[in-house]
Amino acid sequence: MDRIINIVPKLEKELSDDKRKFCLIPLGFVYSESGLNTKALKVSKEILEIASESEFCYIAAKLISGRAYRLLGSMKSSKEACQNASQAAKRSKNLSWQALALYELGLIDLEIYKPLKAIACFVAAAFKAIGHEKVPSGTFGLMKKFMDPKRLRDKENYLNDSVSSLVDDYNKDDAEDHTKKFRLLFNIGKAFNIRRWHQPALVIFRIAEQFIADTDIGSPVWLHTEMAIALKGLGNLKEATKHFEAAYLRKESAPMICTSLNLSNYAWWYYERKRYSEALEKYLELGQLLKDAEFPILQAQVDCGLALCYYNLGLNPSQKSEGTRDLVSKHARKARNFFKTLQEADSGLTPVAIQIYIEALEHLPATYKCY
Repeated sequence: MDRIINIVPKLEKELSDDKRKFCLIPLGFVYSESGLNTKALKVSKEILEIASESEFCYIAAKLISGRAYRLLGSMKSSKEACQNASQAAKRSKNLSWQALALYELGLIDLEIYKPLKAIACFVAAAFKAIGHEKVPSGTFGLMKKFMDPKRLRDKENYLNDSVSSLVDDYNKDDAEDHTKKFRLLFNIGKAFNIRRWHQPALVIFRIAEQFIADTDIGSPVWLHTEMAIALKGLGNLKEATKHFEAAYLRKESAPMICTSLNLSNYAWWYYERKRYSEALEKYLELGQLLKDAEFPILQAQVDCGLALCYYNLGLNPSQKSEGTRDLVSKHARKARNFFKTLQEADSGLTPVAIQIYIEALEHLPATYKCY
């Protein structure tokens, strides 16, 4: 990704508009993945200015801006951009473009706690990606049947065999195909986790694990982190710790966005277990990682986490000081200001990832509840 960021901006200036657009499209997506979301929005605008008559370029530009807005925390703008892309893709009758738009819409639904809508988007995207106009009859019924953990008792193998068989029926057996399958299965499992259907989530994650390409350095971090969340939800704390640590140990080679999300969840894991010093260490590490990136939701989690950790550590007489009180107030204020701005701007489409932090801040004493 660094090579694209370093080379493409210099190269595209020397090209004609017709060739420029094909350099700008991958650059826009890479900017978002690297936390340069304002630049991604600028690229999206440039693409529309030089190639608005091209359906492909219009769809790509809208998906770039949709992803950038989502990572900036502006879910309303993100959804609008991706819906525009989806409508254009339908008009074009290009199933691959429709699949991409549905996938991005599913990611937004995950953020705003609509996991069932997200699953519907991911499943529809999967079948459109392989050339099906519609999802085959019975597919949603199969998934719905096993979403409830109470129905999963003694049927875990059946769910595994059914989903594996369904995936194998449409197997192309190449690296690109495996990456698509991993991401779709992974996000379906993540939706299960959000609904606290942790056992079926683990089944899906184990199937997804088979499709991690050897060259994919980010997917194992996503997978270990979500498996840890599922195991934590099932009360298997020992195994959850192993998976959090397995993801964390890949931080040097993994993309920043992967490591950032792992650190955020790992830090909260320590906080929930009242291991405040270790949680503080992870939040400080995450804050340093995000220093030059535009991931404001994660930054707000850092500020909130630091406020909560400093407060709880300050309850210890040996660590209590006026400096600690100032740190709690400083970070609580920054987090609340962001939460307030986000809620006002997005008409209630608040990312689920920050809800637990908003609630946790409310438990701080009144002396810290300043804006």
